[in-house]
Amino acid sequence: MSVVSNRLLDRELLRASAISGRVALPSEMVCCEANRIEVLPDETGVCSITKQRVLLSELGECTVSRRVMLKSLLKSSDFSGKVVDRELLQRSEKPPHREGFAAEFGRCVISGRRLLKDELGESAVSSRIVDLDLLVRSEASQSLALPEEMASCARTHKRVLPIELVECSITQQRVVRAQMEQSDLSGRWALREHALRLPDSRIALTVETVGCVWLGAPIARSEAGRCGLTGQIVSMKFLNGDGQLAPLADLLDGVARGVGNNRTLFPSLRQLDPDLAGLTNFLQVCSPGGNQAVLCEVHSKGWFKTKVRYYGLLIRVTGTDIEAVGCGVRGYRDAGNNFVIDQEDLVFG
Repeated sequence: MSVVSNRLLDRELLRASAISGRVALPSEMVCCEANRIEVLPDETGVCSITKQRVLLSELGECTVSRRVMLKSLLKSSDFSGKVVDRELLQRSEKPPHREGFAAEFGRCVISGRRLLKDELGESAVSSRIVDLDLLVRSEASQSLALPEEMASCARTHKRVLPIELVECSITQQRVVRAQMEQSDLSGRWALREHALRLPDSRIALTVETVGCVWLGAPIARSEAGRCGLTGQIVSMKFLNGDGQLAPLADLLDGVARGVGNNRTLFPSLRQLDPDLAGLTNFLQVCSPGGNQAVLCEVHSKGWFKTKVRYYGLLIRVTGTDIEAVGCGVRGYRDAGNNFVIDQEDLVFG
């Protein structure tokens, strides 16, 4: 049977394809012009360039024009590997003069040379397209830019992109971000040595902080207040409604919690100041920073009865040595057992 017309015929009337061995009538066969062999029509195609009928295996398609042509007329692009008509390929103006088709080229805005796209790069600073060999890499990010577009880190002296530098708000030096810290309080940047971490883990610049004597740690200036009893700077969260250090004020008012009475401190407290020589009792509350709020009860003999005075102050204890922190107050308890201040800004020691 002929595979072309599907007619049942005498085998002697049929001829076999030189390629596949399939049979058809001689009149149904075609002749390849290149090698003069007879094959079936569906085993051939026509080259769009030479117009020759050749075997399908000898044809290929140009990926740009989509035209079918002899494989010998096709060639791969050095840029993309795509197979295209040789006539569409152009040479890069840069050695070793690799080839590609028009869409794979660009032009260097500095040299004016027409180059393959993988021979070009874009400046991360100016967005100019230039020969890759003219670009240098940032030592911070590996981004590319022209040498004259680069900047230098004042601390590491590395060559980086200008946008990779941040100005220190303290020293005005321009430094890579890796050497800087940003304040969670103000958003300002500064070199690491001009920044610190607050007890709540926030980052702040040193100029934005002040020491809290109760915490024994730096706090934000905007969150600090001055204790009306001791004159010391503390976090406002430790101040009561009267602007007094709450743990000390509570001792004076007799409502403090977590009080202690370290008897070993009696001698040192008595020696701290002549006013405390008559110390008979004291209560203390320890702070997170190691300082202590102290209420000292002092008895002194009067003409007719013993006078009782109370002193409130902050102390710093080192072993058995005691140092007063800031000022203190003196007072007494009235008939309702309320503490009444009769002298402020006392200096001990």
